[in-house]
Amino acid sequence: MRDQDIDAAVAGREQVNELYRAIGQLGEVDKLLIMMVLDELEYDQIASVMGISEATLRVKIHRIKQRIKNFMSHAG
Repeated sequence: MRDQDIDAAVAGREQVNELYRAIGQLGEVDKLLIMMVLDELEYDQIASVMGISEATLRVKIHRIKQRIKNFMSHAG
């Protein structure tokens, strides 16, 4: 493995760890929602499980992603 490949692998792992730290800062429901998205469930399935409309879910997911991005930009 070349040094560049090793550096890229380490950076990728650090970014994943940072993502999970950011997710850990979320409330329980928001964690659940984003984990279902990461598990690649369809939005209509998630909305059904959560008892909300798909439109509401999309707004919630957007806001959660914004909070994660904000946390990650300030953490590093």
